[in-house]
Amino acid sequence: MDVGRTLRRRRETLGYTLEDVRAATKIRLRYLQAIEDERRDQLPAPVYTRGFIRSYAGFLDLDGAALAAEWAQANAPETPDGEGAPSAPAAAPPPAVAPKPADSGPRLAPSARPAARPERAPRPDLGRRRRPIAALWAIALVAIVAAVYTWQAADHGRAAATAARTGTALARSATATASTHSAAATVPTARKPPAPSLTTGAATSSASGPLLTYRVAGASSLTVVATASARCWVRVWLDGSATYTDQTLSPGQSATWRAQRQVTLRIGYPSGLQLTVDGLAVPPFHTVSPVDAALVLAAPTP
Repeated sequence: MDVGRTLRRRRETLGYTLEDVRAATKIRLRYLQAIEDERRDQLPAPVYTRGFIRSYAGFLDLDGAALAAEWAQANAPETPDGEGAPSAPAAAPPPAVAPKPADSGPRLAPSARPAARPERAPRPDLGRRRRPIAALWAIALVAIVAAVYTWQAADHGRAAATAARTGTALARSATATASTHSAAATVPTARKPPAPSLTTGAATSSASGPLLTYRVAGASSLTVVATASARCWVRVWLDGSATYTDQTLSPGQSATWRAQRQVTLRIGYPSGLQLTVDGLAVPPFHTVSPVDAALVLAAPTP
């Protein structure tokens, strides 16, 4: 089976390009192309090539180990007779050991024996050289331990001083906050005056006609503004005085009256006049007959 052709067919069946394989396996594009084209002279060492084939096949969900083994078998070096790598030669038999001859020959004279080897000079004592170095290391270790201990003690002292200053500042802040809350609790909150309101009473009869009474609450005095949308006349009494004023208003003209307790008006053409008292609109009058309107300041709520 052709390994390169198998990989190419599988890749094309799955719809991948060589660039997709390169991005997934991080194998150079020229190596992938050489594997598919079976160009062995353009590939690295066999061990790297087999690794590339396993990665390529694994990306395509193929048996990478089997394809790599097939590639190695197809590219194994051949012997001159074409039967693959040569087998190891048979081991040669161990040489025969000749029997030791009997001790029957003449022995060497003591003077013919080889001279004894000269004695070696004694080696220098390396332990003595190492002792000063070990002492220096011990002194350096003790100095390092002392420096670390001193630094930790100083750092602990700084941390304790910082914690003490922080606790003092927090205590002062809490005392100041408590004092502020206590002072705020002792100061009475100013009572907000109620907003003015207007209440319409039931119409009653008077000698001059119907009388409509409006009670105004939440105000210290009365300010009545009349604006005419048609020509009409108005007679006004302030705080129940015996005197009155007559006034004729043209369309678009307005008039203002002020009193402490009550403003009474007799309106000749009620539907042509709009009234407000302390900014509150008085309901319009749906009649053309003269009416009386009394705007009374209500007693304050205790």
